[in-house]
Amino acid sequence: MSLIGTVTMVISSLMLMIGVSKDKHSFFVPWLICSWLNVIYDILATYFMAYFEERSELYVLTTVFVIALWYPVYYQYKSLRMFKHRPVVIASSLEKVGNSMHSKNRSVIEPV
Repeated sequence: MSLIGTVTMVISSLMLMIGVSKDKHSFFVPWLICSWLNVIYDILATYFMAYFEERSELYVLTTVFVIALWYPVYYQYKSLRMFKHRPVVIASSLEKVGNSMHSKNRSVIEPV
């Protein structure tokens, strides 16, 4: 991979770490895209370029590693995205007194 590709992967990996620590799903997208571009590059480099024949095992291992890491990151991205877009309902808490329901004079935030 070239210097530009390496710098791009480092920046997208830093964004992924920030996104994980701050629960920002939009910071996952650059890593998800760059990792698949890296996988495509590794496959092309391994199977179609004679230059990389001596390093083909390394490229196969890193490609398998990136593919294995991609789905858990994507799953976390989807989970955070769904959590951020989930509506929140503010409902008053009720208690039963006799045959009627009365408010406890406090609000409870409950996710839908």
